[in-house]
Amino acid sequence: MIDFNFEKNCYGCRNCENICPTKAIRIEENKEGFLMPVIDEEKCIKCGMCNKKCPFLNLEVNKEKIRLNKWYSCYMKDEEKRKESSSGGIFPILAECIIEKGGHVCGCVWNDKLEAVHVVTNKPEEVNKMKGSKYVQSDLNETVVKIKSILNEGKIVLFTGTPCQVAAVKSYLVEEQNLYTMAVICEGVASPKVWRKYKGYIEEKNHSKLKDVKFRSKDIGWEPPVMKQIFKNGKIKSQLTYSTNIYGKGYLQGLYYRKSCNNCQYKYDNYNADIIVGDFWGADKELLKETNNNGISAILINTLKGEKIFNEINNKVTKKLIDIESVVKNNKMVIKSNKKHKNRDNFFRNIDDLNIEVNINKNINMSKQKQLKNAIKEIAYKTKTYDLIKNIIK
Repeated sequence: MIDFNFEKNCYGCRNCENICPTKAIRIEENKEGFLMPVIDEEKCIKCGMCNKKCPFLNLEVNKEKIRLNKWYSCYMKDEEKRKESSSGGIFPILAECIIEKGGHVCGCVWNDKLEAVHVVTNKPEEVNKMKGSKYVQSDLNETVVKIKSILNEGKIVLFTGTPCQVAAVKSYLVEEQNLYTMAVICEGVASPKVWRKYKGYIEEKNHSKLKDVKFRSKDIGWEPPVMKQIFKNGKIKSQLTYSTNIYGKGYLQGLYYRKSCNNCQYKYDNYNADIIVGDFWGADKELLKETNNNGISAILINTLKGEKIFNEINNKVTKKLIDIESVVKNNKMVIKSNKKHKNRDNFFRNIDDLNIEVNINKNINMSKQKQLKNAIKEIAYKTKTYDLIKNIIK
């Protein structure tokens, strides 16, 4: 029977629930809104399958013996399509390559309730919904079972998600030659409950249900990103994601991350995806100019399998070898976990009692100088003068 500190270390992947032959394990939301195992000891037959498939308990499972450690700056040549992605547009090209080979893609989409869920598909229109960042933990539900069934048919699958989700899929499936994996550079995953409360709050404020949300819209380019909220009554609200949108500010500070994100096992030395992809923050001015500020990815080619599939999209991307230091300089989360936010416990203590905006504002760390800078940024964004002041107020 699986037994460790779930609240501190569980990744919420559902592997234990999916593998249990007697259905002795069910997954439920805890008070913070994160999925956790609940065990019915009377049904447990102590077969140990849950232990064998748990990514927390199996750090070494499917860890490649040969790691290539090749870092690239990379972006899609098609600029219009790149604008639709969060950074350099690498995922949609790889997904297209997999589907052209008769394969399937598994990734995160918004469902009808604007909840983040993983789905498996071979339909381009469904894969298209996987583009763009979703700043909330996604539910893997039964995707590992579906992936296994597709692989058993001799077809290939590309799975994309956070490093711990990749670890969960590889732990469940063990050795699968037809499985390709791509992980995002992850800072942490936010509570679905916090997202629901924020969503409900802005819907009430705008007298309409939310139709769609884009956390990283490129209204004024890749940097800075814009959060765009699209309501069913036709309203569209836009704010700078990290500077003035309250949900984005709390997310960036890690105020509502899962506890395991503060003790993540799956950082750089333990990356086990074939390809790692994220934003190449801090790219030099020449590269920014070259891409028209429409997105640049930092890519780690981790395995021979990853290199093989990456080379198949060479004619659709512009790439250049870089060193890891240039990536880590502006993205420390490549190599280490985010520290626990000092007000995290207080925030969740009041999650059901305080208005979500009030609760976030009370607990984020923001100096008066930072608040002033953010206010100036928002005014510049609204008046379309951001380019004139962006270098002054960094």
